[in-house]
Amino acid sequence: MPRLFVFGDSITKGVVFDEDRKRYHNLPENFLDRYGKLTGHQIINHSIFGATITKGKAMVERFLANISPDDEVLLMYGGNDCNFDWKEIALDPDEPHLANTPLEDFRNHYRQVIELVLTRTQHVALSTLPPLEHQRFFKFCSQGLNVDNILSFLGDKHHIYRWQEMYHMVVCELAAEWKLRLLDLRLPFLETANYQDYYCIDGMHPNQKGQELMLRAVLNNG
Repeated sequence: MPRLFVFGDSITKGVVFDEDRKRYHNLPENFLDRYGKLTGHQIINHSIFGATITKGKAMVERFLANISPDDEVLLMYGGNDCNFDWKEIALDPDEPHLANTPLEDFRNHYRQVIELVLTRTQHVALSTLPPLEHQRFFKFCSQGLNVDNILSFLGDKHHIYRWQEMYHMVVCELAAEWKLRLLDLRLPFLETANYQDYYCIDGMHPNQKGQELMLRAVLNNG
């Protein structure tokens, strides 16, 4: 049975937001689990909720010896790296605020992760970032905070989308630089008429309909 190692964040882990319980939970079967069943792959998922590329590197180092030359590896990072401490911004929007992982640090750390994985297998793919639904994301991340201050820092709500897109572009550039397969999980959402319908209320995590989109993308890519 072919094996697919997955190192990523809450999206590859299959996390969704439960509006009734007002909390996150893991789906019993996410899009990668279903991909494994449909294709006969054993999915070994080391994704972590909230993982940045730095945490991702630690996970890769921890499990690197388990990867064999015939194994496939999927990497997805960037969604948490590009995020900010919104509470700090709301308190003082005029102070300089860095993303969880500044863009060039993200690029450099991701290169290191790729180098590590390539020491074990050449079957490596990078995943693009599903787009943020910026209206929902802004409303969600600014709950209970000074909205005007956050807007003062951003300039406009759509800036959140553009900022995340820069991290997405770095992923695309790295895939081209290393000649790696690119799993595009962004385009399927952008091609829909109303991609907000495919997202949880937080604007970050694809809902059950979004899981279907991502499953089709993985199947078409494989």
